[in-house]
Amino acid sequence: MADAVKRVFGEEGFQVAFEAAGIEATLSAAIANIEKGGEIVVLGVFGEKPCIDMSVVGEHELSLIGTLMYKHEDYIEAAQMISEGKIITEPLVTKHFAFEQYAEAYKYIEAQGDKTMKVMIDL
Repeated sequence: MADAVKRVFGEEGFQVAFEAAGIEATLSAAIANIEKGGEIVVLGVFGEKPCIDMSVVGEHELSLIGTLMYKHEDYIEAAQMISEGKIITEPLVTKHFAFEQYAEAYKYIEAQGDKTMKVMIDL
């Protein structure tokens, strides 16, 4: 990861990171590679409690910032932007299932979750 950071950001490094995957590895990588005094905004929803090195957080004076996932206004704005064609969502959809196949959809997610972005159940 350190090589990739240097290749992308050069000697300057980066001061802000967004953790959006919700897994320990990405949070730990952000903590290990961000510049001293950096801010890490945690967007991801964690399925398991992450173990992080708080000594690095303290020593490097890092700020971990949690976020409110969604507000009602966010849904309204997103729906409007999608309906106006400002956001194209179809590339995010991995697979569609008919409503009658909802059980198969959940089985698919269980089996293919690591390779799946969004599974849609069509009404």
